[in-house]
Amino acid sequence: MDYKEKIKMWFALDHIETSEVKNTLADFQLVLKNVFGLGFTINIAKPKDNSILQIVMKLASPKVIQNGFASLTMEEKLQHVDELKMELLKLDVDYEISANLESVMIADIVYLEDMTRTTFMDALRSVRNGALVTISFLSRKFNPGYESTPPHTHLDVSSPYG
Repeated sequence: MDYKEKIKMWFALDHIETSEVKNTLADFQLVLKNVFGLGFTINIAKPKDNSILQIVMKLASPKVIQNGFASLTMEEKLQHVDELKMELLKLDVDYEISANLESVMIADIVYLEDMTRTTFMDALRSVRNGALVTISFLSRKFNPGYESTPPHTHLDVSSPYG
């Protein structure tokens, strides 16, 4: 069974729908929408001629966050971005933060030769946790009083997604 089919099977076991998109730079790219019931979209791609799987989520900052960030001095901007970077480093995820805080991309990789359902789900959970930390951090800094994480429920049955 190839990697794409294995991943699709893992999600199907948990009743999570995947869709496939064309990407000329990848052998395959799967998209998960409304992951974990939190409204997130996650892209999972296997780059061509590479032995890794990339799990990526891009968060777009709402205008209130962008405006709050724009109102800061350069020193304050650097301090806030450094604080966010430190929080994401604690989760051991890769990140890319746009200069004006319009977006934050959070990613993790899985080496194909080591990929099991557990290693894959751990990387997926790390990306999800990175998104939750980012949303919470930005909301706390730039939009106090706003619900920092989307509402969700935890089922009585544990899920491999956390």
